Amino acid sequence: MSQIIRMADIGQLFQTSNKAEPTQKIRPLGALSDYVVERFPADLIRFKAFCDERRGRPTRALGIDILQVRKDELTMGIEKLIVANPIKFQESQLGVARLDLMMLEAGLRAHGLECGLSLGFLIKCLSDKTRQQPILSYQDVILNNPPSDMRTFTNGACGKQEADFYRGHQMIESCLWRRDIAAATIH
Repeated sequence: MSQIIRMADIGQLFQTSNKAEPTQKIRPLGALSDYVVERFPADLIRFKAFCDERRGRPTRALGIDILQVRKDELTMGIEKLIVANPIKFQESQLGVARLDLMMLEAGLRAHGLECGLSLGFLIKCLSDKTRQQPILSYQDVILNNPPSDMRTFTNGACGKQEADFYRGHQMIESCLWRRDIAAATIH
């Protein structure tokens, strides 16, 4: 995080285009990390739209709870990714790996979904390893979120604003943690 902040960096915060493509992919959990960065925000938006569409209407058809089926599809899709892809990462990527898992868990819970057993197990393991509580924290979202491959809960223009919020906090953190105060000024 100890980098010099330039006016060009700040200018990027005020662009209104969609979330930028990653300049360098940082995907410690392989296909699961790919899912968190590339598809999870859109899946959450689609799930919310489905729930909003069904609000006030019956959710049962032929004895099947349609809403529960959609919930299970999302949760089981994540579980299948975990089971199908071996989880291997370097110790230096532990923070980003935990961020990916915590974003999945927080996104699911925010939409009234439960995380599956495999996801819960991985969260517990990485939380124990990092000595953190198994909740999404400021450290996860701001300090461990790679600027070149930002994780967000939303996509499109809203995702860009969310990523800009995180980058802004990363810039503030880089200023606060620099030893040489003169070098921490905006150029």
